[in-house]
Amino acid sequence: GDLLVRPVWLAGDDTPDTAADSDAPDEPVRYVVDLEPGRAFGSGGHESTRLALEVLLDQTPQGARVLDVGCGSGVLAVAAAVAKDTTVVAIDIDEHALEITRENAVRNGVGNRIIVESVSVAQLASAGQTFDVVLRQQRMHAGNINIASAVQFSNLDRLYH
Repeated sequence: GDLLVRPVWLAGDDTPDTAADSDAPDEPVRYVVDLEPGRAFGSGGHESTRLALEVLLDQTPQGARVLDVGCGSGVLAVAAAVAKDTTVVAIDIDEHALEITRENAVRNGVGNRIIVESVSVAQLASAGQTFDVVLRQQRMHAGNINIASAVQFSNLDRLYH
């Protein structure tokens, strides 16, 4: 447990009943992300999100430039900014998701390090944007297994080709 993603309705509530009902680990955590998912995808509780967060924490260098594709609630973008002191570009096609990501970034004190935009990966690539890490959580099915990916690239052209 280096990172705790906590719904905003539990933030600041340390009553025994809340602690018993939460998924909070018993050991202290280094980083806390308070999250309000709204209607956007990504509460931080899904196994694919947990896997992506684990890979993010283990493999992302401090201060990296990160792209979060399909940011949803912004859980991955905010976690990257909070835990790895990164600059993040978070993109999505859903305007509500972009709004929620901005709100969650500000809520966690990293609003100045997360750029939230409605652009495509192709537009970023054609503009010459480069990133150390590309976070892309997507559903890929292999039988009954859902797979999430957190993939490192320096060239966005390789993302979809």
